[in-house]
Amino acid sequence: MQTKPSDGETLDVELTSYLGCSRYNRSSDRKDWRNGYYTRDFATGMGVIKAIRV
Repeated sequence: MQTKPSDGETLDVELTSYLGCSRYNRSSDRKDWRNGYYTRDFATGMGVIKAIRV
């Protein structure tokens, strides 16, 4: 069974394609850098969104 990738996975694939290098790797063809992320809970008027990446 094939599952659809999440938006975060899709963005990681696009970023790797743009940079020309995957996470934690070095390349002379690299265009830019990744800054990383961490997870947080986000409180809204409708409730709490758990573990979003910021």
